[in-house]
Amino acid sequence: MNLFTDKVVVITGAGSGIGCQAAINFAKNGANLVLNDINDSRLREITKNIKSFNTAIIAAPGDIANSTECSKLVELALEKFNKIDILINNAAVAPLTRPLELIDDEEWNSTICIDLNSVFYCMRAVLPHMKANKYGKIINVSSSAGRSISTFAGAHYTTAKAGILGLTRHAAFEYAPYNININAIAPGTIDTELLRKSATAEKINMESEKIPMRRLGTTDDIYNLISFLASDQSSYINGATIDINGADLLL
Repeated sequence: MNLFTDKVVVITGAGSGIGCQAAINFAKNGANLVLNDINDSRLREITKNIKSFNTAIIAAPGDIANSTECSKLVELALEKFNKIDILINNAAVAPLTRPLELIDDEEWNSTICIDLNSVFYCMRAVLPHMKANKYGKIINVSSSAGRSISTFAGAHYTTAKAGILGLTRHAAFEYAPYNININAIAPGTIDTELLRKSATAEKINMESEKIPMRRLGTTDDIYNLISFLASDQSSYINGATIDINGADLLL
């Protein structure tokens, strides 16, 4: 039996990068999936490709910076599968870095809404079900920026990713009595489409050389950690933030 056979996994930001790789690997391991992304065409293409693994998959395009869309996402999953076992809050944007004084209200609010508020909205929508079911795994994708700063994105991104860590700790404390594990991961520099949109190849290569392991992380590296936290092997880990950065944050 595969590790996640008959588990229902909801993934936000599944259209590319970490979310896409997680969707592929969860499907390979027998999970049923509800995939969200704001890019409808990309999401449907990915969903079509993943169906070859013979698991049930639903594409749920939408902007989860809107709390109503988050509620609809959870309702859709429950309507189709009657349960949600695992929620991966992964959707994010990383606007190009610029001095704080140049970040206008619109860019600030948009980044906070997508990178932080969506995590709260999705958790708020799914937790009553997990609480009633007395089971659930929530993995919130933060960033090394939440521990320190970002050299690729601005203060708004760093603020949102730091907020995820506090939200994760508090929620874990509240819902641990209901057998719900809520943890965060803090990836370092990961080779994704989002990264390559946020920085030049020269800057990416320069940053890669600064990492003690002398390479960027991969989306498979991140999935391996997500998979562990989503499995029952991590049943006593709760409220944690796990760094995955090639020892970069130690410097």
